[in-house]
Amino acid sequence: MANLWNYFNSPELVYQVQHFFGIEKVDSKKNDNSNQKYIVKNKFFYYLFLIGTELGDELFYGIFIPFCIHNCDNFLARRFVFVWFVLMYVGQALKEFFIEVRPQSPAIQMQKKWSNEYSLPSTHAMSSPAIAVTIVYFALERYEANLLLCTILTVIWISVVSWSRVYLGMHSVLDLLMGFALSAILLIFLLPITNSIELFLATSVFGPVVLLLITIPLMVYFPRPKTNLWTPTKGDTISIAGVFVGVEIGHWLNYQMGYLNDSDVTLPLSLDFSNLIALGLRTVICLAIAGGSEFIGKIISYSLLCFYFNEDGKALKNAPNTVDNRRKNFIDLSTKFLTYFLLGFNTLFVTPLIFKYFNIQRNSFYTEI
Repeated sequence: MANLWNYFNSPELVYQVQHFFGIEKVDSKKNDNSNQKYIVKNKFFYYLFLIGTELGDELFYGIFIPFCIHNCDNFLARRFVFVWFVLMYVGQALKEFFIEVRPQSPAIQMQKKWSNEYSLPSTHAMSSPAIAVTIVYFALERYEANLLLCTILTVIWISVVSWSRVYLGMHSVLDLLMGFALSAILLIFLLPITNSIELFLATSVFGPVVLLLITIPLMVYFPRPKTNLWTPTKGDTISIAGVFVGVEIGHWLNYQMGYLNDSDVTLPLSLDFSNLIALGLRTVICLAIAGGSEFIGKIISYSLLCFYFNEDGKALKNAPNTVDNRRKNFIDLSTKFLTYFLLGFNTLFVTPLIFKYFNIQRNSFYTEI
């Protein structure tokens, strides 16, 4: 078993995968990952995997979630956000537990963005099933979807997003296999109970209280690596938690104010993209509000927190990131949560009211409980 673990975790296997898809190292004398030179012999796989890795990044989720909520199906989107939060939390927490470094030479690290994070498991290999499997699982209940076609598209999506991480030298094959296994186990348990959880969070008067009583301790007691080295993992996880909590509380407020009514829902449903002008306007407005919420939220929350704690915001921002700088960490992490909470809340509660005012709302939005 140890030999198998070491084989799938070996940087040599990573380079074999890279070489198979057309990456060739030029300077083989280097023994580290800094300034490695390589040649891309297959442009198709290069651009395919570059796109694939972006499909598991913050920018994609920042576009996809608002677009899906306002132009496709709020019901599906919220369930994806819930499952995405759970899987990402588990994956990110395990990275801090296993403290496995990124693949070293002869693997070529073609991307440095996540190099400060630990490697095992691959959260791209967990987030891609979270989005694809969750959406297909619930879409099959609500729409006349072709199971075979959905299965093929799901496999393609997961494969491109996940294997892009090995191609770019950011994960070992073991990281992917661990991510796949964990996501499969969690999805088996989560999917059957997701509807019940979502219904409770929306309809119960105590929904937000229960939500915060669960998520806040999860964030506060997020695992700390034994190495005592600072990584951005906790901050990224808290950002996801902020989106999740904001989306759920926004939806809860819609329900409590009587905006939601599913009495007219008749299954199977069908997506309506006939009014392209309204669709385009919704897209532009919802993305503008999401982007504005993030931009303004960061400035206001960071400034208020610095003012409350009597800290020089500029000096604190320029201070090095260390686990011992507790004040900086608290303010930075609180800023992330408040910012992305605002983004999620505005997406679910404020933006639909604007659409309703301008009469460009999607007719079924307030029936998707």
